Amino acid sequence: MPAQLTAAKSQAILYILISILVAMTSVAFLPENSWWHFYSLIPAYTALFMLLATGAINDPEAVAGLGVHRFSFAHWPLAFLFGLLPVLAIWFVAMRMGATSQEGVVALLSKMAYLVPSFALTAFGEEIGFRGYWLPRLADLGRFKTTLITGTLWGIWHWPLFFVGFESTGGDLLFKIAIFMMTIFPVTFILNELRMRTGSIWPGTVYHCIINVSMVAFFGSTETTSTMVEVGGSVVSVLIAATWLVRTTRREPVRE
Repeated sequence: MPAQLTAAKSQAILYILISILVAMTSVAFLPENSWWHFYSLIPAYTALFMLLATGAINDPEAVAGLGVHRFSFAHWPLAFLFGLLPVLAIWFVAMRMGATSQEGVVALLSKMAYLVPSFALTAFGEEIGFRGYWLPRLADLGRFKTTLITGTLWGIWHWPLFFVGFESTGGDLLFKIAIFMMTIFPVTFILNELRMRTGSIWPGTVYHCIINVSMVAFFGSTETTSTMVEVGGSVVSVLIAATWLVRTTRREPVRE
């Protein structure tokens, strides 16, 4: 058993190192009009590489352990709702501040519908790698340590996006990164919990897709430029959702 745990942790360490290294180099060398599509699928490519390198690609149980085979449709509505909570909170704050109006809701929803297909693919690319392959190899560390480790390293994986302007909407770059890192931990907690309780990556993919779509659509549909308004509602809403998850359900172990 100790040898198996050591092997799993070694694979987890190698996986995230490769993912971050490829992410850093991709934004430097790939054409601007194509790198984002490759970047979002780096976690999936790295997971495939690890399966091939370790020979686990020939093990049906290891492949099933990615969580792709189990759809867990019953959890999709909850994941969808949790994805919408941040933007609804932000929208409410923006309206109270006079930064937007009710008429903008239609434009927001229309843009969200337009963005869903492309963001579903990018969410899948991250989830099958980070939560499908990587997370189960760290999950025995417990909720707190797993959230801290995966949240920190997943956040660092996003950093190159800030330096090429993809994740940043203006303002001080270091402050933007700090706010992003503060936000990513409750998001990580929810994604980890959805994965571990259901044994599936699909509820997390739904949540990941909707939260990304809603935030991008919101930024394009409001006049507010306050960073605290942009992320404040997101942090509060995600924390509420995370608290609800902890109080109402138990984690179900994932079979590797």
